[in-house]
Amino acid sequence: MPGSFITLTITGNALLKDGRGNFEIDDLPQLLSAKEFQDYLQEMTKLRAVKSIGNFSKLYDMTIIDKAGFELKIKFYMQRAKSPLVRARFRSKRGAINKYDFQPYLKKHYKVGDKLRLEKIGPKTFRIV
Repeated sequence: MPGSFITLTITGNALLKDGRGNFEIDDLPQLLSAKEFQDYLQEMTKLRAVKSIGNFSKLYDMTIIDKAGFELKIKFYMQRAKSPLVRARFRSKRGAINKYDFQPYLKKHYKVGDKLRLEKIGPKTFRIV
C-alpha cells in the first residue's frame, strides 16, 4: 500500500557490528505482500506449536532509496516465532553468494539512534523521507 510509512532505527549492530538492524514487528504487513504475510502467520503458528526458537527460513529482498536517489538493496527476515523480530541486513551474511555491504554508507550518513522514516512506494520498495 503506497503512501504508508514505517520507521527504521539505526542501531549499533547495523552501523558497527554485524550489519543487522530491526524493523518494528508491527511494520511487517507493510514489508510483505498479503500472501507473504499469511504464509508468515501460518509458519509462525507451526513453529510455536513445536516450540521452535529458530529463525524463519525465508529471506526477502528490499530496496531503500535515499533522498539523493541512491538505492540500498538489502535483505530482511523474521527471527523467532515466540517473540518475533524483523531483522534487516545491511551487510550480507558470511558465505553469501551475492555479497553486499552498506555499512560504510550508514557510517557516512547516520549515527546510532537515528530514526529513518520510510515511505512505501512499491512492493518492498521504500523512500527515506
